[in-house]
Amino acid sequence: MCAGLFAAALTGCGPAEKPVAYDVLLRGGTVYDGLGNAPLVTDVAINGDRIAAIGNLAGATAAREIDATGRAVAWRMRTSACRRG
Repeated sequence: MCAGLFAAALTGCGPAEKPVAYDVLLRGGTVYDGLGNAPLVTDVAINGDRIAAIGNLAGATAAREIDATGRAVAWRMRTSACRRG
Protein backbone atom coordinates (compact mmCIF):
# COMPACT_ATOMS: atom_id res chain seq x y z
CA MET A 1 0.00 0.00 0.00
CA CYS A 2 1.27 3.46 -0.73
CA ALA A 3 2.64 4.84 2.51
CA GLY A 4 1.00 8.24 2.08
CA LEU A 5 -2.41 6.81 1.25
CA PHE A 6 -2.26 4.36 4.14
CA ALA A 7 -1.08 7.06 6.54
CA ALA A 8 -3.93 9.31 5.44
CA ALA A 9 -6.43 6.52 6.04
CA LEU A 10 -5.18 5.92 9.58
CA THR A 11 -7.26 8.72 11.01
CA GLY A 12 -8.46 6.52 13.86
CA CYS A 13 -5.04 5.55 15.24
CA GLY A 14 -4.63 8.27 17.84
CA PRO A 15 -6.77 8.94 20.88
CA ALA A 16 -10.15 10.30 19.86
CA GLU A 17 -11.18 13.68 21.18
CA LYS A 18 -14.87 12.79 20.95
CA PRO A 19 -16.74 9.63 20.03
CA VAL A 20 -17.30 9.31 16.29
CA ALA A 21 -20.31 7.62 14.68
CA TYR A 22 -20.04 5.67 11.43
CA ASP A 23 -22.45 3.69 9.26
CA VAL A 24 -20.54 0.40 9.63
CA LEU A 25 -17.67 -0.55 11.92
CA LEU A 26 -15.66 -3.72 11.38
CA ARG A 27 -13.88 -4.53 14.63
CA GLY A 28 -10.67 -6.52 14.95
CA GLY A 29 -10.43 -7.82 11.39
CA THR A 30 -7.21 -8.77 9.61
CA VAL A 31 -6.80 -6.01 7.03
CA TYR A 32 -5.05 -6.79 3.72
CA ASP A 33 -4.05 -3.96 1.40
CA GLY A 34 -3.83 -6.09 -1.76
CA LEU A 35 -0.22 -5.11 -2.47
CA GLY A 36 1.49 -7.90 -0.55
CA ASN A 37 2.27 -5.96 2.61
CA ALA A 38 1.90 -7.64 5.97
CA PRO A 39 -1.70 -7.80 7.21
CA LEU A 40 -2.76 -5.60 10.11
CA VAL A 41 -5.30 -6.57 12.78
CA THR A 42 -7.36 -3.43 13.36
CA ASP A 43 -10.76 -1.72 12.99
CA VAL A 44 -12.24 -0.31 9.78
CA ALA A 45 -15.02 2.31 9.72
CA ILE A 46 -17.26 2.92 6.71
CA ASN A 47 -19.54 5.85 5.89
CA GLY A 48 -21.70 5.40 2.81
CA ASP A 49 -19.55 3.60 0.26
CA ARG A 50 -16.21 4.97 1.54
CA ILE A 51 -13.68 3.83 4.11
CA ALA A 52 -13.75 6.61 6.70
CA ALA A 53 -11.07 5.41 9.13
CA ILE A 54 -8.66 2.56 9.79
CA GLY A 55 -7.03 1.95 13.16
CA ASN A 56 -7.92 1.63 16.82
CA LEU A 57 -11.50 2.90 16.85
CA ALA A 58 -12.34 1.78 20.40
CA GLY A 59 -14.27 4.98 21.15
CA ALA A 60 -16.26 4.96 17.92
CA THR A 61 -19.84 3.79 17.39
CA ALA A 62 -21.77 2.75 14.31
CA ALA A 63 -25.28 1.99 13.17
CA ARG A 64 -24.00 -1.53 12.45
CA GLU A 65 -21.00 -3.06 14.20
CA ILE A 66 -19.48 -6.32 12.96
CA ASP A 67 -17.05 -8.47 14.93
CA ALA A 68 -14.47 -9.29 12.25
CA THR A 69 -12.10 -11.11 14.61
CA GLY A 70 -10.44 -13.96 12.73
CA ARG A 71 -11.79 -12.73 9.39
CA ALA A 72 -10.07 -11.11 6.42
CA VAL A 73 -10.93 -7.53 5.49
CA ALA A 74 -9.79 -6.45 2.03
CA TRP A 75 -10.72 -3.96 -0.66
CA ARG A 76 -9.55 -3.09 -4.16
CA MET A 77 -8.69 -6.72 -4.79
CA ARG A 78 -8.78 -7.56 -8.47
CA THR A 79 -7.67 -10.57 -10.37
CA SER A 80 -5.48 -10.15 -13.41
CA ALA A 81 -7.54 -12.58 -15.45
CA CYS A 82 -11.28 -12.82 -15.83
CA ARG A 83 -13.28 -15.78 -17.02
CA ARG A 84 -16.22 -15.15 -19.24
CA GLY A 85 -18.59 -17.92 -19.96
